[in-house]
Amino acid sequence: MQVRACENKFASFCRYYRMLDKTYMIRLHATSLKLKAALKYNISPEKCHIGHLVLQGLLDRPNSLNQIDAATDGRETNISVARRSCRLASAMQKCGLRAGDCVVLMGYNHLDLVIPFYACHFNGYSVCNIDPSCAPVDLQVLFPNINPKLVFCQKSCEDKVKEAFMVNNLKGEIVFFDDKDTDLEAFIRQYKGTETNFRPAEFDHSKTNAWLMLTSGTTGLPKVVVVPYDTLLNAICCWFEPFTDKFEIVLTISSIQWMSGGIYFIGGPLRCYTRLQSSLPLTPQSIVAYINKYKPNTTTWTPCLLGQFLGAAENGSCDLSSFKTIGIGGASIEKPLLHRVKKICQAYLYLVYSMTELMVPVFDFDEDTPEKSSGYPKDKYQFKIAPLQMEEVIKRHPGVDDACVVGIPDTSTMEIPIAAIQRRKGHKVDPQEIFRLLKDVLPEQNQIHGGIFFVDSFPMTPSGKVNRAKVRDQALTSPRILPK
Repeated sequence: MQVRACENKFASFCRYYRMLDKTYMIRLHATSLKLKAALKYNISPEKCHIGHLVLQGLLDRPNSLNQIDAATDGRETNISVARRSCRLASAMQKCGLRAGDCVVLMGYNHLDLVIPFYACHFNGYSVCNIDPSCAPVDLQVLFPNINPKLVFCQKSCEDKVKEAFMVNNLKGEIVFFDDKDTDLEAFIRQYKGTETNFRPAEFDHSKTNAWLMLTSGTTGLPKVVVVPYDTLLNAICCWFEPFTDKFEIVLTISSIQWMSGGIYFIGGPLRCYTRLQSSLPLTPQSIVAYINKYKPNTTTWTPCLLGQFLGAAENGSCDLSSFKTIGIGGASIEKPLLHRVKKICQAYLYLVYSMTELMVPVFDFDEDTPEKSSGYPKDKYQFKIAPLQMEEVIKRHPGVDDACVVGIPDTSTMEIPIAAIQRRKGHKVDPQEIFRLLKDVLPEQNQIHGGIFFVDSFPMTPSGKVNRAKVRDQALTSPRILPK
């Protein structure tokens, strides 16, 4: 009866599907995959999670390319990825991992990275993606908070991973991507992983965490953002809703620990595209070469990386005509940079600013957005005054080039805001004008009561954001100007 009910639902869904506008394609396709998976595994659609959908998406288009490594021109089809991921997921089950256990991935964007990534989603594990270049001390601080049971990493990470386990008195297994004696296939052989009769795990996906995302630490100490399985599926749909056109190839510029990288990795089987990535570090020149060769349809930049790329592409050496959509986020974008993009590319620019904690774009940016602004809050969200809004008010002053508001400890209020300001070249800024500007716009509780200090430039993170943690350190030692 349950199977027949699913068949009837699926038939009705298909009729309805053809009637609706393509804006809803991603959610409809997700529903289609969910119903197919429910039929395949004889379970109710409500029990299907994103792991079911990813596997079904791979099996629906077995001969389509899943991924290309632009650095080597290595390619892999959906069916190959599905089989390898199922074998690994089977081995992970047999080694004793349970839904909700944490698995760490520390790898470059090579063809093996996606295999444990998908396998974790099949089985309901909590994935924590970490940059292979992270400092040993960061791992040592992180590990007791996430308690990883299994780590997939490069051989170069061996010492710091083992040390992080040891200093925290934790136990976990390590699999190396680039060591044949202990790589994915060796792990699969050890635990007799098999794709035969494999089925994704069933678990409470409303309460089980899918991603443990490390933020860049620009707002203070590094932190872990917890993304449940249900939230993840909804976030993927939200991110792809503006991309109404079909695209064949997605260029993944960021590594998998960044939100855009994770979304592009998980979204391929759901949105039916091939992921283009590079196992070697990207440079503006290599990105130009990859775009000219593979003709991707979409990608996502931070403003900093986009500016570096334009420096190599504005001479006409890069053919951007294949792009249908380009996402720009991670920080606010300057109008001159936006205009430079539009001069050489006709793609729809998806200009958004988001928060890792929310997993969805929260600001819209368009031609009417004021200078130095991150955009307008989307209507469907509610907001409270935050440092970002204080910064945007400060940047309205004509002599201010950039600003960063951080909090430092205060005996009476726990924390007090302080503004670091970078002046425009040749301009003088009267600090009291800044205080008056804030007072005219923001309520009393959102004033810069800790004062102002000036900097020549801001420390930046690898993703091109202001490193707020380092600015906070500067704020603790720099002379400050207080409001009168």
